[in-house]
Amino acid sequence: MESLFFKIICIGFFITCITIFYEEVAEFVQFQAYGNPYWLNVSQECSCDGGKTRNCYPHPDDSQLCGKCFATCPELMAEEEQTRSDDLVFGLSASMNDVNRLLVLIASIHRNFPTTKLIIFDHANGTALESQLISIRNVEVVNFKNRGNGKTASTPFYLKEILTHHSNVLWLTHDLEILNTKLMQAGPFRRSSKFAITYISHDKRRKVTSSGYRPYFPSSSLMPHFPMAVLLKNDAISLIRWVEKCAETPECWKCDTSSGVIEDCTWMVLHQVASDAKQFRFLGDTTGTINKQTWGPPECDFYCAMWLILVTVVAVVSFGILALVLLKKSTKKTN
Repeated sequence: MESLFFKIICIGFFITCITIFYEEVAEFVQFQAYGNPYWLNVSQECSCDGGKTRNCYPHPDDSQLCGKCFATCPELMAEEEQTRSDDLVFGLSASMNDVNRLLVLIASIHRNFPTTKLIIFDHANGTALESQLISIRNVEVVNFKNRGNGKTASTPFYLKEILTHHSNVLWLTHDLEILNTKLMQAGPFRRSSKFAITYISHDKRRKVTSSGYRPYFPSSSLMPHFPMAVLLKNDAISLIRWVEKCAETPECWKCDTSSGVIEDCTWMVLHQVASDAKQFRFLGDTTGTINKQTWGPPECDFYCAMWLILVTVVAVVSFGILALVLLKKSTKKTN
């Protein structure tokens, strides 16, 4: 009797081990094939390669509802293990035309964060911007080739590249200025923060008349504001994979504003994906740490314009009088 009981225990233990092993292997295979295990139950009707590569965005609450298929279906490639630095770095993209405002931003960073590195992705992929900023400390210019030659939104690829090497990135725009260090004391900047994406702005919304990404990301009606800054950390790189697909589909990443201007919609897509994954947080800059630059080229107001007109008139009249005097003197000598 005891021998039979012992055999039953052993068989049960063996079956349990096999079950656990199978579940672990299955989960690992799914994670390698699909990425984030938060979205595994995806309808096979909106996929390519027989479901091996997901090419549509699933509704987080309904596995049978998926977005429109993206134009590209990238091949799955194993990512190499890379060591990422935990130190906070600043990042942005710019071109040679932005040098003046870049210098103002760099000066504000040096004043408030003298040891923090700034990584700049050059739009033009040339050497002009790098040669202009090469002597400035803690500034690195990266020439990162635009994959779409104007047909692709480049920002997601910049974000993925910088997150490959750094796990804490504050992404800025070239026309900002950092006024103090108070914002860095907020919760999202702490190492214990679990939010992968934090949008920093003075306003949560911005009017957009048409959003191309909506058919591709149908799970929310969010209409976020284009951020002044974005804090990316931890698992943000896994969320950006969806934004990359949108960036390679022109119908997805282009948005029309109320002024009729077409803008890059990828920041809204990143907000969408991070919110669905419960990895999003909005942080209002109540301390006034980050703001649009007040610097600008000298402007001429009404009084300045009147002064220029007056000077021009005086100069013309004086030149006319001088010409008449000289002409009169020359006429007398001739007589």
